[in-house]
Amino acid sequence: MRRNANKGKPLENALDIYHKYLLSRGEADITARKVETKLVGGKMVYTKKEGFDYQGTIRGGRSLCVEAKMSKKATLRVDPKNKEGLRLHQLQALVRNHKLGALVGVVWMMKPDEVYVVGGTVLEWLLDAFLLGKVKSITAAVVREHGENCIGTRGLVEYLPQLKDSENTIW
Repeated sequence: MRRNANKGKPLENALDIYHKYLLSRGEADITARKVETKLVGGKMVYTKKEGFDYQGTIRGGRSLCVEAKMSKKATLRVDPKNKEGLRLHQLQALVRNHKLGALVGVVWMMKPDEVYVVGGTVLEWLLDAFLLGKVKSITAAVVREHGENCIGTRGLVEYLPQLKDSENTIW
């Protein structure tokens, strides 16, 4: 079990299908990272913090790091207490990898037909603004305004083209 109570299972399933599709076309090799868990009081809990959900390599040799998030609200919170939203250590790991040259992003699903891709440039801005106390979250409206969204189609969450385009986003 990779997620507490499998809240993100629909998104994980869509991403797993997309990653198999990319592999079959020779475009990328992306796999879910293993998360150590243990059973405590009948619930699965994480034994250590992890940076992001998926990692791999895209054609050409560039590393890829992706965090998958599901929410019912149109706001993606940065949470330093690791309870919900984008955890601070996850955001920091994504930004660290982005600065090293990896293609990084958060695939954020609110509804099956409302999926957003938040790329590395935006994540760097979000981390800096959060650490300076200027913001605690990013909204779907802000993400849409900057053109960083995609729509899931045919059961696929086709985020890779949007993530590549996000490299040109200026914040």
